[in-house]
Amino acid sequence: MQLAISFTAITCCHDGCGMTFAVPNWWEKNRRDDHTWWYCPNGHSQHFYAKSDAEIAQAERDKAIRQRDRALNNAAQNRQRWKREEGTSRALRGHVTRVKRRVMNGVCPCCKRCFQDWARHMKSKHPNYLNEPLPVGVEHAGCGWYHVKGHKDAVRGRDKALRTMAGIR
Repeated sequence: MQLAISFTAITCCHDGCGMTFAVPNWWEKNRRDDHTWWYCPNGHSQHFYAKSDAEIAQAERDKAIRQRDRALNNAAQNRQRWKREEGTSRALRGHVTRVKRRVMNGVCPCCKRCFQDWARHMKSKHPNYLNEPLPVGVEHAGCGWYHVKGHKDAVRGRDKALRTMAGIR
């Protein structure tokens, strides 16, 4: 009967010791994997602190999974944002189309009345219609609708937007 055991030579890392000793290969592999403390023949405690190949592979796998999950999450958020903006764009196109039709029929977008000479009415009654600056916190949403900061819905008309901004109903 023959018995063959493979050994690995290890040198103590303690200053002044430097003893070289042999351990079985399976024992050294287990200590590299589990990082437990062990002692050289002179009693100096030590351990393998470097990550094993299995730990490195696991860390790379975990990192790849996190990157994939982050990419999937970003893609889902981008799809939701695109759908939301698509809906907003569709709604704004509808508003613009309605205002264009009303204007083509001679209806004033400000006072909602019909005029034969719409251009003259706009020039005389609403000369700064497109040039008037909006107060801070109010955004023009198109077609006479305004978004007021801190208010969940858009409001119709510049005066109502200003009253909403001031907290007046």
